[in-house]
Parts: sequence; structure tokens; C-alpha cells
Amino acid sequence: MLFIVMVAGAGGLYYIKVENDKSNVEYDKRRELSRRLDAEREEQQRILDAEAERRRQQALAEQQRRTQQAALELAQRRQTASRYIEIVSTDIECPYSVVDGCGGYSLTVGLRNRSRETISGVFVGWVFLPQGQSRCPTSYPTKYQKTITLRPGDTTVLNIDRMWDGPKGQFRYCVGLTGVDIVP
Repeated sequence: MLFIVMVAGAGGLYYIKVENDKSNVEYDKRRELSRRLDAEREEQQRILDAEAERRRQQALAEQQRRTQQAALELAQRRQTASRYIEIVSTDIECPYSVVDGCGGYSLTVGLRNRSRETISGVFVGWVFLPQGQSRCPTSYPTKYQKTITLRPGDTTVLNIDRMWDGPKGQFRYCVGLTGVDIVP
């Protein structure tokens, strides 16, 4: 912008050409451009952050899905293996007999692994049948657990000693596997 100023003074009129300082205008333009660029960078960063969070959430969901799938597969393998663990022998001894029954007892259980899995733990339960009952139940309370390594085709013997909840009088008993752990 150009201003012409007339100044009267001794010796006549003087014209002074005054130009407006363009640097202020350019400074304002640069500030506005800088603000716009900052706003665009902030928006781009917000978009990038949102995308990174979406990918993180997606990866977390995928990891959880894989973990759940692995847990389901392991549970299914464990259940299948438990059907192929066979109780091949049981024996009970009452070394601490009381007058009318078996106060303390020891139980021996023989197992054979007919599954394709390596068994890393077994859970065993048993019941004493009341007189007159001859059928074993379909499920048992777990009374004993043991960490073992029982490969496919192997057998093992569990010696469960010094149990004090023996029955009174004559008795029958049933033993059952209540669960297994397998090597993952």
C-alpha cells in the first residue's frame, strides 16, 4: 500500500512517499498458514492414533480369540484323553480295622493310557456302596489328584495311603477317574 503525504515547510511543499510495511501482512499470512498446518498435523496425528488404536484392539481381539480357541482345543483333547484312560486294577486294604468296619484304609489303583496324549495329571474319586447296592455311580467326587507322566500305552499304579473315612461293616467300593491333565 502506498501513502503520499504532503508536508508544508520552509521552502515549499514536500511530498513524502510512504509505503506501508508489507512485512506485517506477510507475517500475518505466515502465522495463518502455520496455524492451518498445525491443525492439519493434529488432525493427521489424531487419525493415525485412532488407526493405531483400532489395530491394537483388533490384535488384542485376535489374540483373545486364539487363546480361547486353544483353551477349547485343550479342553476337548483332555476330555477325549480321559475316555481312554483305563482303570485296570483296584485294591483296598484295611490295615486299621475297627470293630465294625474299616476305619483307615489304603487304596491302590492301576491305570493304563490308551489315548494318544501324554497324561500329566490324574484325578481319582471313589465311593463306598451301601449294603444292598451293587451298581457303581456314573460320577464320583474327586478325592485324590496326582501329577504324573503317563505316555501313550504306559501303565502306572497309584498308591493312596492312610485314608480315614472308611465304611462301617461289610462294604463294596467303586473307583473312577474324575479327570486328567495333558501335556499341552
